[in-house]
Amino acid sequence: MLNFFSIYLIKQPLLLMFITLIKNKAFKIFIPILTNFFLSSFLLSIIGQTTIEGHVTDAQTLEPVVFANVLFQGTNKGTITDFNGFFSISGNPATDSLIISFVGYETKTVRIKKDTVQFIEIQLNPATYALEEVVVRPGENPAHIILRKVWANRKFNHIEKLSSYQYENYSRSTVFLRKFGYKSDNESFFKPFAKTFNENAVSTGEEAIPALPSYITESLSDVYFLNSPKREYTYIKAMNTEGLAFDNTGMVSQLVTKQENFYFPDNTVSLIDKSFISPLSRMGLFYYKYYLMDSGFIDGRYYCYEIKIVPRREEDPVFRGTMWINDTTFALKRISVEVGKKAELNFIQRIKIQQDYEQADSGAWFAVKTRFMADGANIFVTNYSEKSKIKVNQYHDPGFYASDMKVSYKALDYDDDFWENRRENSYERLDSLAVQRISSLKKTKGIRITALLVEAAIKGYYNFGRFEAGPYLFLYNFNDIEGSRLRLGGRTNIDFSKHWILEGYLAYGMRDASFKGSLQAEYFLSKERWHKIGAQFRDDIENAGSVDEFYTQNSFLTFATTFGGSDKMARSRIWRVWMETDLLRNIHVKAVFSNKTFQPLSTDFYFAYYRDEEKTILADNYITSELALIFRYQPKSTYVLDGNRRFPVNFNKSPVFSFEYYKGFKGFIRGDFDYHKVSAGIYHNFTAGGAGTMIYDLSFTKVFTALPFPLLITLAGNQSFFRANRTYNLMNYGEFVLDEAIELFYAWHMDGLIINRLPLIRKLDWRTVITAHAAFGDFNEKYNGYYNRDLNPKGILSDISIDGHPATPFYSLTYSMPYAELSYGIENIFKFFRVDLIQRLTYLDHPGVHQFAVKISGVFRF
Repeated sequence: MLNFFSIYLIKQPLLLMFITLIKNKAFKIFIPILTNFFLSSFLLSIIGQTTIEGHVTDAQTLEPVVFANVLFQGTNKGTITDFNGFFSISGNPATDSLIISFVGYETKTVRIKKDTVQFIEIQLNPATYALEEVVVRPGENPAHIILRKVWANRKFNHIEKLSSYQYENYSRSTVFLRKFGYKSDNESFFKPFAKTFNENAVSTGEEAIPALPSYITESLSDVYFLNSPKREYTYIKAMNTEGLAFDNTGMVSQLVTKQENFYFPDNTVSLIDKSFISPLSRMGLFYYKYYLMDSGFIDGRYYCYEIKIVPRREEDPVFRGTMWINDTTFALKRISVEVGKKAELNFIQRIKIQQDYEQADSGAWFAVKTRFMADGANIFVTNYSEKSKIKVNQYHDPGFYASDMKVSYKALDYDDDFWENRRENSYERLDSLAVQRISSLKKTKGIRITALLVEAAIKGYYNFGRFEAGPYLFLYNFNDIEGSRLRLGGRTNIDFSKHWILEGYLAYGMRDASFKGSLQAEYFLSKERWHKIGAQFRDDIENAGSVDEFYTQNSFLTFATTFGGSDKMARSRIWRVWMETDLLRNIHVKAVFSNKTFQPLSTDFYFAYYRDEEKTILADNYITSELALIFRYQPKSTYVLDGNRRFPVNFNKSPVFSFEYYKGFKGFIRGDFDYHKVSAGIYHNFTAGGAGTMIYDLSFTKVFTALPFPLLITLAGNQSFFRANRTYNLMNYGEFVLDEAIELFYAWHMDGLIINRLPLIRKLDWRTVITAHAAFGDFNEKYNGYYNRDLNPKGILSDISIDGHPATPFYSLTYSMPYAELSYGIENIFKFFRVDLIQRLTYLDHPGVHQFAVKISGVFRF
């Protein structure tokens, strides 16, 4: 303070003298000279100053390359790109070039103009990886030391330490289509669309490979987490979509919203239905090699260590890239990684994830910005998400988390001004082009129809606007009664009504010259709790052992159990009314009352039962009046809305539980039987790390009343050419009938666990799969068996039909001798087909059975 005061006093006389000179007229002639002098001095000070501002993008996808290194050639002067791929660098270099480099890309040298301010666009090409030579020196790898500190501080940095947190999330995804194999316009399939494609395509990269924008969606959500008990709730309050297909639904937005929340501080990262080992995992040293590359400031305030990540085996579920670890908290600050071709992801050539983490007030680190890019088989998907308004430890009652995800019914009502104000990071150049081109393409009839066909292939229905025709799987069928069967059907969608759903079909058999059909209507009382009522009338034929599509909602299972020859078919007429609702979080309940008339049709399907206790009246038809109570508990599942419909998506791989109770009423609406029936089951699809995926479906069913055998448990035999998961593929229709059954369907998708180790075959990218289907059970001969005055006076069945034919035989099981079959399959043939060799293990002496069979199926699996 004393020194400053002394200098101030000394300078006062100089200041007064300067003011006096300015007042002097003679001094005024020197002012222009002084001005020129100071200006010249300033210009001389900036001569040689080069300022480069630029934008670095992926040459194939146009996505920003985040955290890339930018350096004046031959100097140590450099910077890195920000989360949007932009950079700014200034200096007085002796060079006329910039060096741009990043892991996973070819290093690029770019010419610049010296002594100027300029903006340049730079595109990097993906690199072909080759392991670099590594020099091993005595002592511990410094990257490993940092990793141990990361693990030690995990409990302080991880969001799991918070009792609750919430944030607002903005998400945007864009889908682009390329030509198949980048072939020329003369390609026969593509030729009709070549002109339209070329007019609307976006140039992708220095090689000008065209890509056609096909869908863009953005959403704004409030996301809430509760740690104990574990709860997550996402409220999508606004959605904006523009696409050639799926343009009347926010289904894609919902799927993206639930799938994009990558968190690398966890041990594993879920990625397209598979679990990948995080580079920060405590098991990381078994899967990765780590190299400390550099250190420096990020965002001007976080000093970080830069660590390179290299997989030990490319075929493992692992990443490759770079991460930055903060030097004080040892938390992950930034990460940029990708997955290559060898990671066993079907249809995906390359996946890239970039994240930027920030520390909240509580000390926990959140992934506040995320970029995701998937380069698939001629499909490119980009996603950007940003979290804001993070609040921690603000408690909500557990009832607040009653559902996993909800969509505001006003979500699609917001205009462009709203999105312009709420949009994070604005529209990037590529997204802006996508919106313009999609609007134009929707007016092109050929492109629009092709897009709707793609949508139909995924959903099973072709969208005509307010009405959707389908499912296409049932257009043609064949069976012994109808011969060739044709069916046309459809349903309304949300464009028809937000409250009503109408659905039906009409079928015709060429052999029996008879029409069949179904008509049903549903009405929403409340979409908030998915509370609706419905009614249906159906008049059709059914196979013994086939599962009613009304209960399964599985079109392929119905198709597989009805296609092909069957000698046990019946005509059924059903009236149904029902009510359903979400009882509690992830617990859905449905109450169904039905009245069904059953009449056997097949010439080889003979059975009769005694209607009266005196065993004097025979019948082979019956009427049931039945009340069914059906409960489904799907913990951690997310219900994704598709207009007026929804379907559960189990992102967390949790088991699904079911319980069903059926009560028959004798005398009510001509019902013939009083009975009780219960069924309980569990279904679980989960990943087993590097061992692939395992699926099991276990159920128990019990009938407590004496009934004719078509009302008991007829195991689902499958004599069609197609393999179906929940059927016995080498069991004949109606072969086994039980009144108590335990059924197990197990599948182990081993992916490349075996084939990847075979030198030549592994190039085919095939995958092995093993399945086991087994049934245990019992049959109460005393009540449900054949009546015999002396041996079995309580039996209900007759060994002679009312027409005098011997009754159609069936078999039963015991717990000591189950039915069992195994299959050994290869899937992913041409990325779609699966071939199974199926072996039947028990009851081989039954007539008409086969011990071995080969069946085919098709499925898309990543």
